[in-house]
Amino acid sequence: MLIRLFTRSVLIWMVSGSAMAACSSERIVGLWRDAVVKVETDDGAQVSGVVVAQDRVVTVWHGLSGAGRASAVVAGERQDAAILHADTESDLVLLAVPTGAVSPVTLLDRHLVADESVWVFGWPAGKFQTVGEGRYLGDWRGSLRFSSLVAAGQSGGALIACQDGREMLAGLVTGFGAAELAGNLQRIPHMSLAVSAAQLLTFFNGSHAVRLQAESPDT
Repeated sequence: MLIRLFTRSVLIWMVSGSAMAACSSERIVGLWRDAVVKVETDDGAQVSGVVVAQDRVVTVWHGLSGAGRASAVVAGERQDAAILHADTESDLVLLAVPTGAVSPVTLLDRHLVADESVWVFGWPAGKFQTVGEGRYLGDWRGSLRFSSLVAAGQSGGALIACQDGREMLAGLVTGFGAAELAGNLQRIPHMSLAVSAAQLLTFFNGSHAVRLQAESPDT
């Protein structure tokens, strides 16, 4: 069986179950709405991105590769985006984007625990934000594997976990798994993937262009 990763699919999302501690889908929408942005390119690609520092947005490289120009919609305003640093192996790119008063997110500083609740927040199809709750299922070939469904446009979005009742960035969504069976591609259940917060931190340190905030946004 040949396993491939895909980042484009039909629009599918779900919200299920109760949140751990004080964290919830509703709180995420309220607190992270402006920090999870839509990124678009002049060749028609649409992905999500996350504000990780003042005037800094991280997203996936595969959404920008080959594009001439990029922009991000931050708090409802379209802003030009410039590439500061990219790592094609980890599929990450750091953008310089005016973020104004938008509060950056905070990286999770611990390992995820098997079966804990996680949330995906992004822009499927570049049309509107959605949040979906799932479970962390362990690592897969260096990526975080989780059960939340992801769709085209959600790559570059936030994988969020709860720490002491506060929402933190556990990873950046990169895609999902599919298998080629008898000439047809079939999605593998519970096979959504993300770059971990630890990998993001390594990427930021290599860019010399990000100063992460020490605390989560206030409630």
